[in-house]
Amino acid sequence: MGRHAAEPWGIAWTNIAEVEIQYAKRRTRSSVQELLARLRIEPLADTFEISRLVGEARIKFPINFGDCFAYAHAKHLNEPLLTLDTDFLKTDLPRVLHPDAA
Repeated sequence: MGRHAAEPWGIAWTNIAEVEIQYAKRRTRSSVQELLARLRIEPLADTFEISRLVGEARIKFPINFGDCFAYAHAKHLNEPLLTLDTDFLKTDLPRVLHPDAA
């Protein structure tokens, strides 16, 4: 399964919460929901399969708990992961879209 340019990107609810934390720290008046809508990023549904992949990732790779959700969704959907975190380069994801991955 590959992404088409017109398709929105996806984000795990756990990662949305991480963005909310950063907004709260900065006391930003902007809405994370508005930001994601503007960037065409949609929340992804968590399932038991996602939870299983999160557990496996937490044990196998040097990524934090929140990042395990991003990993699990990318792995489950067989989609590229867009990140600036170099720790994802140490996982088994076939496609990590990162400036240092080229």
